[in-house]
Amino acid sequence: MSTRAAGLRPAWGTTAFFVGVIVLVAVTLHISGTFAEPEKSAAATIGEVAAEIRESARRALSDDPSPAPAPTSRDWDA
Repeated sequence: MSTRAAGLRPAWGTTAFFVGVIVLVAVTLHISGTFAEPEKSAAATIGEVAAEIRESARRALSDDPSPAPAPTSRDWDA
């Protein structure tokens, strides 16, 4: 016979199950890109490139020193 009381049931198995379900939902949402920023349109990207070219040409014509490169950051979504 068991020495455990009949009314007491272990709750860790149920707790682990629900934690697992929550983790699976979070991973699914992350992989699906739900929390990712929307991508820029092609027109916005072309406009940014054109602005950078214009600023570079302006600096070259006025003999200004080029700015220091921007620090790169990790893209965790890629």
